[in-house]
Amino acid sequence: MLLARSHTGVHRIADILSRLSIAVQRVWKAQLTAFLVHGSLSSVDPLASDKYILLDGSIPSCVSSQSRDSIGYVGRAIGTVKAAKWQKQLPRDLALVHTNLLEDVLPEDQHQFDMVITQIRTNVSEWLWLNVLTQKDVEDAVDSL
Repeated sequence: MLLARSHTGVHRIADILSRLSIAVQRVWKAQLTAFLVHGSLSSVDPLASDKYILLDGSIPSCVSSQSRDSIGYVGRAIGTVKAAKWQKQLPRDLALVHTNLLEDVLPEDQHQFDMVITQIRTNVSEWLWLNVLTQKDVEDAVDSL
């Protein structure tokens, strides 16, 4: 809404609404970073439920459905690994890379934001495959089918 309203002919109002929009996006991005990097949920107006399911209205409308799905997947994966207290946790250096990627983008830049979220999802998926879903786990799952 703030982005749409910032496109006005009155420069001063456009500037104020644009700065307000950026401030709101940064606050939301801080919650997003906590969710995607640490699997943490805010106690006030969280992005997801305690079962790591994204809540309606918690994602800005400028975020694509693909990124929305990826945010849910990554947050659920990281939160589940953290809650299970497995010996293997997401490496600190990978978490730092993800934090830095998120720092450099705002949701209003949909293309760049989608690329960052896709990169984070790919990194987390690869890490899960190499560390959580071991060869033995996969073989056991296939045998049980």
